[in-house]
Amino acid sequence: MQSDLPHSISPTAPWDAADPFGIAASCVRRRLKINAGEEPVVGVILGSGLGAAAGRLLASGGRSISYDDIPGMPSPLISGHSGRFVYGRISGLPVAMLQGRVHFYEGHSSAAVAFGTRLLHALHVKTAVITNAAGGIRTGFQPGDLMLIKDHLRPVASHAELHPPLKDSCMSLIRPELQSGTRPGGSLLLWHEDLRRQLRQIDTPLKVHEGVYAMMPGPNYETPAEIRMLRGLGADAVGMSTVPEALVAASLGMRVLGVSCITNIAAGLSAATLSHTEVTETAAAIERQFGDWLGKAVSILGADSSAVA
Repeated sequence: MQSDLPHSISPTAPWDAADPFGIAASCVRRRLKINAGEEPVVGVILGSGLGAAAGRLLASGGRSISYDDIPGMPSPLISGHSGRFVYGRISGLPVAMLQGRVHFYEGHSSAAVAFGTRLLHALHVKTAVITNAAGGIRTGFQPGDLMLIKDHLRPVASHAELHPPLKDSCMSLIRPELQSGTRPGGSLLLWHEDLRRQLRQIDTPLKVHEGVYAMMPGPNYETPAEIRMLRGLGADAVGMSTVPEALVAASLGMRVLGVSCITNIAAGLSAATLSHTEVTETAAAIERQFGDWLGKAVSILGADSSAVA
């Protein structure tokens, strides 16, 4: 029988059900020597094959801790997800990067999938940058392009059985201001429009689009028929993650920027055979350009986050 607790919690492990994320945050602060006032202002979740950005942060003086050493933190099993929490500075701003994530299709509950996001919130992160590797649906998208997410679809709810019953603590997900996507002052939280506007100024050799991201349950790739369905519904790219983390981040008051790295053309739209190897190879091919773009993005968002109350 599946537990709602992250899989890395053993029956004999110390566990404070009232505040597991505070315990995890305290561990990270202690192990990475993060002092008061030095908490990260931007948190980045790195998708399949995109972990080189965290390696760059480490190379510039950052510090890391394995997910296995963080109480309650689930560890990924999929290649391209190293399972490290990395802390460092970009342009002088403190930043946290989650080098890898867990997915519903690995057998995890919604509590486990959202654990890293809630850990970032417990560390006082104000802006969440959630990245993924995605298949391109829109005509003109090519492997190596980026897409800033402006909206999302969840057309297949086959992972719903992994969600625990709705509890009072989850009711913030359906607050009126989140249903409309706004907070007092009119600032968008989910797929933050102002954040996307700020990043349009970045000079990069990468093609950067904006579009709608569709989340499918995985682990299998979509069929050509499913891609035709998604295209008809208005999706521009498709993947197997990101939306649950984004919804939780927004419910906690964090501003959310979503970024898809187009690593392949979706099924039925090209003659290529889809594979996870293609995904990671495409991500590796643009790791320098993506790292440059992400560094500039974090600098912009971090400076802006510092002004957020």
